[in-house]
Amino acid sequence: MVRSYRIGNTKRRGYKEEPFQKSIERYFGKEFTVLGNARLNTGKDTRPFEPDIAIIDKSNSNLRIDIEIDEPYAGITRQPTHCKGEDINRDIYFVDRGWIVIRFSEYQVHLQENNCLRFIAETLKSALQNMTYQVIW
Repeated sequence: MVRSYRIGNTKRRGYKEEPFQKSIERYFGKEFTVLGNARLNTGKDTRPFEPDIAIIDKSNSNLRIDIEIDEPYAGITRQPTHCKGEDINRDIYFVDRGWIVIRFSEYQVHLQENNCLRFIAETLKSALQNMTYQVIW
């Protein structure tokens, strides 16, 4: 069973999230909805989980992908973030609800954007066996 999402986010976006979302939309936007403001509610007393970028299949396949861009530190406090093991429960929450989670470092998205897009394309092709998506770049 795939958990549905809601629109509306509460957190500030990371430095590379919006530009990378636009790149994803450019390559995959015809077949997939690409959102930067999706959330999965976790309960009435807890904050929702918000994918940095969500890729939602427009067909009836119920494919949902959570793209995470891991910054090395928090923008305001400068505290290290996304340390090893920190995001396991969050990832499990998404996977248990039928989502695929892909994590990139901010460094990867900034310096190797085409490789990140290629990885997303390969993941989509693997998840949707009938997909004949050809990535050219």
